[in-house]
Amino acid sequence: MNNLFVIGNGFDRAHKLKTSYLDFKEYIEKNDPQFFEYFYSLHMYSFDRVYENTLMTEPINDEYESLWMSIEDNMKNVNEDLILNTDLELGLEYDDPYSDDSFNTAYDYLASYIKNIPEKLFENLNSWIKSIDIKNTPKKTKYIEDDFEDIFLTFNYTRVLEEVYKIESSEICHIHGEVGDELIMGHLNQRRSTELTEEKNRERDSFFEKIEENSDSMSQEEYEIAMEEFSYRENDFDYKIEQLKYQFLIDYYDETVKVPKIHIQNNKHFFNQVCKVKNIYVVGHSLGEVDMPYFKEILRRVDKDTKWNIFYYRDSERKIFEKKMLEIGIDEKNLVVEHSDLFYINNIKKS
Repeated sequence: MNNLFVIGNGFDRAHKLKTSYLDFKEYIEKNDPQFFEYFYSLHMYSFDRVYENTLMTEPINDEYESLWMSIEDNMKNVNEDLILNTDLELGLEYDDPYSDDSFNTAYDYLASYIKNIPEKLFENLNSWIKSIDIKNTPKKTKYIEDDFEDIFLTFNYTRVLEEVYKIESSEICHIHGEVGDELIMGHLNQRRSTELTEEKNRERDSFFEKIEENSDSMSQEEYEIAMEEFSYRENDFDYKIEQLKYQFLIDYYDETVKVPKIHIQNNKHFFNQVCKVKNIYVVGHSLGEVDMPYFKEILRRVDKDTKWNIFYYRDSERKIFEKKMLEIGIDEKNLVVEHSDLFYINNIKKS
């Protein structure tokens, strides 16, 4: 086995396909405007914001674009105040706060803010990818051939490799899914879910710790009174709503997290082949934080003398890419960083 190709979205875009996250933004803005605004409000503080003056009243950048250009990385930061500090002005104040109807009304109201957002996000993602037509897409590079000694790790959802370059599916790993299947998209912020769970349970845990500390000195009656007070608090409408808000946030982080080690394990047959490659070609990839664990896994498996060929598109990326590759442990003598023009058509074929 000679070569491993690691393919990012820039590869599809080099084939004139509208597959960037800004294209996804435009698709959602047009086809699901309500979700578009909800999603923005949920992540409006996750990126650097630039304002016209010190009063911070007039944004001079396109904030929607700022959000969507690095959407996976930005998804790790949620506008939690939008959920935790939401006032429930639903006319429930004079109803029975312990009734199921009151709680269900509050549940539906809060759910409209966050609970259904992941489902709607992936519905839109699937619809968008299915709308991208790759028919009549011409080949753009001489590097990629139907060569049974090459394997491909693609981060793209499209089937350009299969349908344009006629690569066998058995030689390709769609690490984040492909059109028509379950797609993977998300952030790496697993820690925040754990922190929120601890915050959610802090008061309850503190209560039981106090009971345990004083159990030897409490009478049965005192214990029963304490438990009755706890039960009363647990059924208090405001407390239940606070717990619900925390749970919705926890669920959101869990449903939108990307866990590379799980996706590596699910594709272990492919990664087991990586040890045989002599050359690695990385093209069209931004080398973003959310995907670096995959490169570390490849480096862990390949021979120490394997050559890494990294292709950049913007001149400003050259030193950034080189720095990132060296930081994960690639030996400088095995690293070549070149402009992507050298990868595409009318340039020399790989040796």
